[in-house]
Amino acid sequence: MIFLTMFLLICMKTKRMGFGAKIKRAIKNPEITIKGTYQKIDQSAGKAIFGNTVGMKHNLHGTINLMKNSRSTSKSNDPLIEQFKVNGYLKLEFNYDKSLIDKIRTKYDKMIEDDKFSFGTGQHNGKFYKRQLIDAHLSIPELSSLLTDELIKIVEQYYGGYFLVRIDLWRNYHIPPELQQNDLISNVWHCDNRKTDRLKLFVNLSDVTEKDGPFHLQSIPRTKELMKMKFNNRVDYGIPMEVLEDPKHVVKFMGTRGSAILGNTTTCLHKAGNPQTTRDMIQFLFRSSEKPLSKDWIKDVIHVGPDAINTTEE
Repeated sequence: MIFLTMFLLICMKTKRMGFGAKIKRAIKNPEITIKGTYQKIDQSAGKAIFGNTVGMKHNLHGTINLMKNSRSTSKSNDPLIEQFKVNGYLKLEFNYDKSLIDKIRTKYDKMIEDDKFSFGTGQHNGKFYKRQLIDAHLSIPELSSLLTDELIKIVEQYYGGYFLVRIDLWRNYHIPPELQQNDLISNVWHCDNRKTDRLKLFVNLSDVTEKDGPFHLQSIPRTKELMKMKFNNRVDYGIPMEVLEDPKHVVKFMGTRGSAILGNTTTCLHKAGNPQTTRDMIQFLFRSSEKPLSKDWIKDVIHVGPDAINTTEE
């Protein structure tokens, strides 16, 4: 039945775009054709059922992970946590100690422009519009202090269980007007194409105002509404910008250095703003786990580098 559906979709597509040429291409590269058709079916079903763009597969795997790793002792009836689950984001009421952020920032500044410690992404005509530290958790051990007991409690209550950690630090650079339509720093609306049991903590490394290109996010309910309005993808939105970027629904993460926000970037549409100069960010990526964090959890953090399979996205 699945293969019949794929074949029919292929035929419909080829009818629109030139039957003969597309059939020849499908015969020549059947695996690529089937894979592309499967991805479209997967994404369409995910939009219709779950209200995001990450597809049925990632939604189901994320849901299964959460169910499998759920623990009754970690569950919470706290209305703040329940609202967090509904909205998909939570602006933390506390700011991290500025002296701690300054220590991290001092080390970060010495490495972020150095090819020995960082790598570039978002390249256009030989210029990188984003740089990211390689294994920042090894060179900046102070990062472990950001995962406080209070934060661990919030994340465990969100998951109803344990979690694992990855840490990323990066710098976004200003994108000139003629390139602003290009996806160079995750500056287009999207949902991260990952399993939906992911959760991110964003911490501003410096004061962030509108001119600094803040992180933009939309709630789960609003994301679902936009899917019903036929939001397409990060390349072709398919809906008017005045609807997509309605200021009544867009959350902009602005604040002093050390301010923080939690967000599920697989279920919430989001993007990076375009800074006038640069913007620097700390990100913790969490995913559900059946085991608690070890005392030396920072030693188990996943490798981050230009050769890593999963790159960071805002």
